[in-house]
Amino acid sequence: MKRLRQLALYGLLTLGNKALSMYRLKLSRAVLQRAVASRFPLQTRKYLLSVTLSDPEVILEEETQRIGIEFAATMSLAEKLTWNWRGIVEGGLEYRRSDAAFYLRDLRIRRIDGAPPAYPAAAPPNVAERLLQSALADYPLYRLDEGGFKQALARLLVKSVRVGSDGVLVELGLY
Repeated sequence: MKRLRQLALYGLLTLGNKALSMYRLKLSRAVLQRAVASRFPLQTRKYLLSVTLSDPEVILEEETQRIGIEFAATMSLAEKLTWNWRGIVEGGLEYRRSDAAFYLRDLRIRRIDGAPPAYPAAAPPNVAERLLQSALADYPLYRLDEGGFKQALARLLVKSVRVGSDGVLVELGLY
């Protein structure tokens, strides 16, 4: 009798997993763009140097499974000399079950175009990287809805997260 119950439970779990694996939650690029844009502009000032990052554009990189953010930057020294440049920062996507949310992690500058020529080459990327890390590291790109049944299940059963060219695909599963 005990063996029969175990078999029945295993069967239910297997069927449940097949049913839940069919459910996929898609986070569109537009949803991610709105979440990132809500954190901008970012500004920092230290001594005579001020940096402002603005106009973020989300880039989804399917091959590397990373999310990029292209941004515009303005750096001014003593409010007299001003440089405008563009950059791209990229990071991995992390799901934190404790608060059922997706975060960018390991943010790194991938490219800088038009950084100030008279400034040390590493300074603009370092300032921008630190500013973005502090602004986005603990801010969720997306939080699963507590009210919806399917997203309530997703909170417990996230099996995989894949970055695609048009969004992020979250797959559910029991194991």
